[in-house]
Amino acid sequence: MTFQDIERVLATLECPFCSTRNFDLKLRCDLGYEQCLPTVRCRQCGHEFDAERLIRSRGQGDRR
Repeated sequence: MTFQDIERVLATLECPFCSTRNFDLKLRCDLGYEQCLPTVRCRQCGHEFDAERLIRSRGQGDRR
């Protein structure tokens, strides 16, 4: 998924902990991987998630 795809889908998701739809999307490049990991942080409760995993867990992933 592209960063833009993730932003679009995040607008339709709720935080699994507090049910708000208020996320910050960022790239984490400090984890020692060769690529950066797109992550989201809920602005309400502060939980941080792997963006693509959150989207897949909600059944909203790209189904190509």
